[in-house]
Amino acid sequence: MFTGIVETTGVVTKKSTTNTLHTITIHANHFLENVQIGSSISVNGTCLTVTDFSTNTFTVDIMQETLQITTLKHLEIGKKVNLERALTPTSELGGHFVTGHVDGIGVIKDIESLNETKVITIEVDERLKSHLMNQGSITVDGISLTIFKVEDTRFKVHIIPETLRITTLNESHVDDTVNIETDMLIKYVDNILKNREVAVQ
Repeated sequence: MFTGIVETTGVVTKKSTTNTLHTITIHANHFLENVQIGSSISVNGTCLTVTDFSTNTFTVDIMQETLQITTLKHLEIGKKVNLERALTPTSELGGHFVTGHVDGIGVIKDIESLNETKVITIEVDERLKSHLMNQGSITVDGISLTIFKVEDTRFKVHIIPETLRITTLNESHVDDTVNIETDMLIKYVDNILKNREVAVQ
């Protein structure tokens, strides 16, 4: 479990692929304190398990199924990624509950610069439309954000300077793809309502 409050960014330094696994190594300064083999780390919003680590690097394996539903398949050496370690009993919950299980891929459709902030418009698949709501929480590449406007399958988020400084969003461009995880509570409610509709039919 995570909060969507990105701790730092890392850089992909190695990658390899087999028939079943995609392995990447990420370099991150001053991030791996208390990390051990088996620890969970959110990489661009995807929960991955540490298989090896050193002082400033860690390695994770990515299953083909995960590659298919996330943007991790596009990671190249030198690419920056958002990182967050898993919650502990003493962690501050500054964002919202994030599982690290990506629901789909969004596409950035517009970026508007407003002084030191940015408004980013993202389009998602039709099946995620019912999970979008004004003032609702959403996770974009592992970043906990608040939706301030929904337009059909598109939503807008306002990015403050600190978020731009510490995450990869400051380097985003129109047509870039991002991992999307919708709010856990909205998903549960939506699933309950859909099951009730099926039962009534």
